[in-house]
Amino acid sequence: MTDSAYDSEIKITPKMFFYYMGTFYIPFFVSWATLVNLKVFNVKETLIGFTTPFAIISILVVLALVLTWWFTQTKKIKQFNPKDPASVIKTNKVAKRFQAVALAAALANAFLSAAIVQGAFAEKNVFVDVAPLYTICLGDVFLIAQVFYSLFVQDLEKVLHSVPFRKEFKSMSLMFRSAFISTFGAVGFLLLTISPVLSTALHDVSTSELVWRYIFPEGIIGAVFVVVTSLLQMKAVNGRVKLIQEFTQQVAEKDYTGETLPVMTRNEFGLLINDLNTFKTETHSLLSDIEKSVNISLRTADNVSSSMTETSSSIEHIMANINNVKERAVYQSESVSKSDQTIQNMLSKINELNDNVNVQVDGVSNSSSAVEEMVANIRSVTHILEGNSTTVKELGTESENGRKRINESTELAATVLEKSAGLVEASSVVQSIASQTNLLAMNAAIEAAHAGEAGKGFAVVADEIRKLAEQSNTQGKNIGSQLSELQGIIQNVSDNTKAVQKQFEVIFNLTNKVQEQESVIKNAMDEQNEGSTQVLQSIAEIKTSAELVKENAGVLLNGGKQIGEEMHNLANVTREITEAMNDMAAGSGQITKSVELCQRLSDENQSNLDSLKNNVGMFKI
Repeated sequence: MTDSAYDSEIKITPKMFFYYMGTFYIPFFVSWATLVNLKVFNVKETLIGFTTPFAIISILVVLALVLTWWFTQTKKIKQFNPKDPASVIKTNKVAKRFQAVALAAALANAFLSAAIVQGAFAEKNVFVDVAPLYTICLGDVFLIAQVFYSLFVQDLEKVLHSVPFRKEFKSMSLMFRSAFISTFGAVGFLLLTISPVLSTALHDVSTSELVWRYIFPEGIIGAVFVVVTSLLQMKAVNGRVKLIQEFTQQVAEKDYTGETLPVMTRNEFGLLINDLNTFKTETHSLLSDIEKSVNISLRTADNVSSSMTETSSSIEHIMANINNVKERAVYQSESVSKSDQTIQNMLSKINELNDNVNVQVDGVSNSSSAVEEMVANIRSVTHILEGNSTTVKELGTESENGRKRINESTELAATVLEKSAGLVEASSVVQSIASQTNLLAMNAAIEAAHAGEAGKGFAVVADEIRKLAEQSNTQGKNIGSQLSELQGIIQNVSDNTKAVQKQFEVIFNLTNKVQEQESVIKNAMDEQNEGSTQVLQSIAEIKTSAELVKENAGVLLNGGKQIGEEMHNLANVTREITEAMNDMAAGSGQITKSVELCQRLSDENQSNLDSLKNNVGMFKI
C-alpha cells in the first residue's frame, strides 16, 4: 500500500487508555484483595499503611510516570504525517517503543507494588509476610496485566492501521506472543496457587480447608485469566485469519473491486496483509493494463485485418494488371518479331534495288559521252526538269514533316515509304522517257534515210540512241519490278504504322504534281522539231533520274538498316520486359501467399485476443 492510501488522522480511543491503565492498576487492586483474603494483612492495616507519606508519594510518582509516558507517546503518534517518510519511520518506532516500555513497566510494577506495601507497613512497624506478598503481586501481574496488555496492544495496533507498516517495524512475533502468554500464564497460575501455602497466617488451617478455601479459589482465578488471555489471543488470530480468508476468497472469485485490508496487527499477519494488499494492487494494475492492452490490440488487430483485406484485394488487382501487361508484352514481342522479319526482307530487296540502280547509272554514264554535243539543244527541257526537281524537294520537305510526328521507327518507315514512292515514279519516268527516246530514235533513223548519204552519220547516232533507250527501258522495267516488290514490303511496314497516312497523302499529291510536270515535258518534247534535241533532253532526264534513284536507293538502304537495328533493340527490350513481367508475376504470387499468411495469423491473433479479453473480463477490477 502507498502512503497516499493511509488516513493521516490517528484517533486515540478512551478504551485504549482504560486498557493501558488497567495493565498497571487492576493487578494492584486484585492483589490487595487477595492479600486480605489470605490474611497477610487486613483492611485496617491497609488504611494505616497506605496513608503513610512514603506510600502516597510512591503511588503518585508511579501514577505520574505512567500518565506521562502515555501522553508523551500518544502525542507523538498523533503527529503522524503520511506524506513524510521520516514521520512514518518515527511513528512506527514510537509505537514499538510504547509497547515495549509498557510491558517492561507492567512487569516492574509487580515488584514495585510489593515494595511499596512492604515499605509502607515497615514505616508503621506493621508486620508483613513478604513471601506471599511478592508471589501474589507477581502472579496477579503475570495473569491479569497480560490480559489488559494484550487488549491495549490490539487496540493500539488498530489505531495505527493508518501508519504504513514494514518488516523492520514489527513488534512481537506470533510465536513470541504465544510463548509469552503461555509462560507468564503458567508462572502466574503457579505463583497464585502456592501463595496460600507460603502465608504464615494460614499455617494453623487444616490442609483440607487450605486447599478448598484458599488454594482452589486462587487456582480457579488463575485458570480463568489464563483461559481469557488464550481466548483473546485466539480471537485476534481468528479475526485476522477470517479477514484474510474473506480477502483471498474475493480474489479467488476474480473480484478485485474491494478495498485493501487494513493492517490491524503489526506482526506476521500485518506483513502477510501487506503482501496480500500489494498482490491485489499489482494484480489489479496488471489486469487493468492487460485489459487496456487487449482492447488496443483488438483495435489494432481489426485495423490490421482490414488492411490485410484491402492489401489482398489490391494485390489481386495488381496481379490482374500484371497478367494483362504480360499478355500484351507477349503479343508485342510477337509483333516485333514479325516486323523484324519484314524489315529484313525489305533490306534484302533494297540491296537488290541498289545493285540494279548502280548498273543503270553506269550505263547512263557511258552513254552521256556520245551525246554531249546534244546538250545545248535540251536547255528548255532542263528548265522544266528543274521545276520538277523543286516539286520533288517539296515532296521531301513534306515527308520530313511527317517523319517528325512519329517515333523513330515510324519516322524511318515514313522516309522509306516516301523515297520508295519517288523511286517508283522515277522508274516510270525512266521507262516513259526510254519509250519516247526509242520512238524519236526511230523517227531520226527515218529522217536520216530520207537525207541519204548526208544523214548516215546521224543514222548511226540514232541507232546508238535507240539501243541505249531499249537498254534503259529494260533496266527501267527491272527497277520497276523491284520497286513494286519493295513498295509492297514498305506498305506492310506502313500498315504497322498507321499514323503516317496523312503525310503520304501529301506525298501522293506532290507526286501528281510531278506527273503534271512530266506531261509538260512530254508536250515540250512533242513540239521539238529536231529529234536530236529531244534525244539530248531524254538522255539528260535519264541521267538525272538515275542519279536520283541511286541517291534514294542509298537513303532507303541506310534507313532500312537503321530500322533493322531499332527493331532488333526493340525486340531485346520487349524480351527484357516480358522476363521482368514474369518475375513480377512470380513475386506478386509470393506476396499474395505472404498476405494470406498474415491474414490467417491476424485472424488467429484476434481470436486469441478475444479469448484473452473474455478471460480478463471474468475479473472484476
